[in-house]
Amino acid sequence: MRVRYDQGARQNTAWLTRKTLAPFQKSIVPSHGICFPRRVFFEVLRWSVLSLGIFLIFGVALSLNNSSHWFVRIWDFPRVQILSVLLVCVVAAFWLLEGWPLLAFTASGSVTVAWLLYGVFVYTPLHPPQVKRATNPPRDSTFTLVASNVLM
Repeated sequence: MRVRYDQGARQNTAWLTRKTLAPFQKSIVPSHGICFPRRVFFEVLRWSVLSLGIFLIFGVALSLNNSSHWFVRIWDFPRVQILSVLLVCVVAAFWLLEGWPLLAFTASGSVTVAWLLYGVFVYTPLHPPQVKRATNPPRDSTFTLVASNVLM
């Protein structure tokens, strides 16, 4: 049996948009015609941003452990990507959250962003080099050495 979502089906959901959703009077109606109230959309968005941010914060905190297990060490390498996504989550939290969840999430997210910025900064040209160049080395007693920055 095929259900047709037409104007009558949208009127059956009118109780969602009356006084209970006063700030969100309009609904988001996708092309397939199912009515989706803005309040539900923002609630799903709020929980998605919060859970993704908490997952990333715990992942970065887990990488502070000295364990050699792959699930712990995997959080060391995509620092720039984690930093980008977590920064978007913290900025979105200012718009989506309020009260103590906003304070707790932005405080822990900001500390994690600062830690990740420090971890990324040491690999940029702005950080002073750890291996200094030799000045006027004697040609007959020198050899070439390649040094690379790999954190393990």
